[in-house]
Amino acid sequence: MSQAHRSNRSTRYRGYVLVLTLVLTAIAALSLLGASRASLRCASAALSEQREVQRRWGALSIEHTLIPRAEAVLAAEEKRQHLPVIRCKKTLQLGGARFDVLLCDEQAKLNVASQFAERGREDTERVIRRVLAETTASIHVQLHPATAPGLAAIASYDQVFDQFDPLEAVPADASDRRATDLLTCWSDGRLNVRRADEQALRIALQPALDDSGVQRLLALRQRQEPSATLGEMLDALELTRERRAAVEKRLMDGSACHAVWTVISNGEVSCYRLVVRQSRPAATFQFEW
Repeated sequence: MSQAHRSNRSTRYRGYVLVLTLVLTAIAALSLLGASRASLRCASAALSEQREVQRRWGALSIEHTLIPRAEAVLAAEEKRQHLPVIRCKKTLQLGGARFDVLLCDEQAKLNVASQFAERGREDTERVIRRVLAETTASIHVQLHPATAPGLAAIASYDQVFDQFDPLEAVPADASDRRATDLLTCWSDGRLNVRRADEQALRIALQPALDDSGVQRLLALRQRQEPSATLGEMLDALELTRERRAAVEKRLMDGSACHAVWTVISNGEVSCYRLVVRQSRPAATFQFEW
């Protein structure tokens, strides 16, 4: 074999080796790139899961701490403002997440379920629209009562409004009144005489107590010492036995139902949680949007 022929074949082999090496290098690079991307996805998912766990545990810690102390927190705010307080808002920063917390006295709000049981659907919807006329709410009222045996007819805000927006729940400031400041779906239906506002009292107490009677009740509440009982306030109204019995059926001295709204924000998305705890009858309700 000639020297020239051997040289050409050697050059050809070296060319094949070079191409094969480049191909293997490219395959290795692509494999490493795929592995890197998979690792990044796993790390991102793990970080997202970690943040979710932190947010959830943060919300649970806040709820478990605040609900048992609800009356103490609201009473302290009333002492500071020298006014009845239905809700108290706080903002906390935990683990990189912001928690806007709203503690509420549900017993101080008009109970939609009780109104529905007494008035029926159409009249209750009219009452709700009248209540919402004094708020910044822009949601459509449409009752969706449950019909299955054993279920409460109205057990959530989703059954009160056509499309409930949780943004309606948390006010921007103390003067901003929302639908959930005035309406509730829980409690036993009685109003906390120390905190319920004038409109809720007018609606709930009719016809047992007319508008002038409600005004007198509010004046008594404002003048009386905190130790004055509901019975002592009603004594001052000098009602007939029948009217007094009807009023007592719709009022209570204090509260047996509180709620905590928690809005969890991480700068991109917000999660809304609602936990309601009532003691008469004992029950806890949890919702998330």
